[in-house]
Amino acid sequence: MNRTWTLQDQDNKGLVEEEEEAAEEPVFVLTDEWREFFAASEAKRKLAKKQAKKK
Repeated sequence: MNRTWTLQDQDNKGLVEEEEEAAEEPVFVLTDEWREFFAASEAKRKLAKKQAKKK
């Protein structure tokens, strides 16, 4: 949570503290299982593309 201070009036009298909700970016973690899955999937895709070129 972020805090900001804003002036209440133009005479610089009195500060008001405002709390803002931080827009946190989601964090994604690539597990070993998914890494292997994507590697196998990519290898199959490349092989299919290579075989399609030969035809």
